[in-house]
Formats: sequence, C-alpha cells, structure tokens
Amino acid sequence: MNKAELRPIYLQKRREMTAQTAEIMNHRLMEQVDLLDLSAVRTAHIFLSITKFSEPDTVGMAKKISQKYPQIRWAISKTERKTTGLYHFVWDKQTLIEQNSWGIPEPLGGVRVDEQEIDLVFVPLLVFDEMGYRVGYGKGYYDRFLSKCRSDIQKVGLSFFEPIAQISDRDAYDIPLTAGITPTQTYYF
Repeated sequence: MNKAELRPIYLQKRREMTAQTAEIMNHRLMEQVDLLDLSAVRTAHIFLSITKFSEPDTVGMAKKISQKYPQIRWAISKTERKTTGLYHFVWDKQTLIEQNSWGIPEPLGGVRVDEQEIDLVFVPLLVFDEMGYRVGYGKGYYDRFLSKCRSDIQKVGLSFFEPIAQISDRDAYDIPLTAGITPTQTYYF
C-alpha cells in the first residue's frame, strides 16, 4: 500500500482506541523506550503529542527518560509554514507552549537548537515498514528536518502498531529510521 492509502487507515485505528487501550499502549511503549541506552545522548528532540491524533504520550516519556538520564537536554520544534521547515528550541520548565492552528503544541520561542547539536530524534509517525521507512502526516517536515541533521543521528519512531511489510511509494526524500519502537518490541534498521 502507498502512503495515501495507509494514512487514513492508521489515523482511524488510533481514533478507535479507547482511553484504557491508549494508556496500556503508552505504558508498553515506555517499557520498550526504557530499554534504550541513552547514556551518550546530550540533546534529544521530541515531538509534543497532538491530542486530536491520539499520538503516543511523549511528555510522559520525556519525563521518565529525564529521571534516568538527567544529562539530556530536550528540544522541540516550531513549524514554519512559509519555508515548510522546523525550528528547534530548548524545552524545559520555563518553555511556554501554545497550540498552532493545526493543533500542534509548539514553543513560543526560547533558546534555539541547531540540527547539528541533536543526537537523537523521536520521530512522529502513523506506521513504519520493515525497512524503517515511515508514513507521517504527508507534509515532509520531518524528512526535511532529518536531512539537516548529522549522519550519525539516532532516528527513533514511536508507533502503537507493528510494522507493515513495505510502503510502496517511498522516494529519494524519505529518510529511514534507525529504530522503530512498538508496544511489543524495538526494531533496528
């Protein structure tokens, strides 16, 4: 199946999850994330969950990771629609967050973080395939962002669903994950 076919299927699967199921799935995702060795990570980028899309609870995840790895500095993005780019800012207790018109929580400003400073990116997605390619929301923001990062960056996708065999319409601009985490296991690519 191609991205346009997969996108509505996995959005619907998320919408159909009960609050109890989502809580269980988030707990299991966190168990898998907890198995990662993040001791060498100095700056990690994480997306703030979009509530209306029932995304994984990344705020809770970042808090738990920070307890185990207090050296990690967190970065989050602000969308620039004119350039279809993302600008990154330090995320801490002082960061003011506001939802943009798409319902994406974003920082109002703060200390900028250059893409080259980031060691790990938790990548939003709907589903990924067995080669590490993902279906996102279709605007290409994260692929453009990841193309500006260092070649050794860890790109970790978070999915409530197991990988599919293959996304049929991958292209040269699609950047594969280095790992995909589901509630049952972590897949490395």
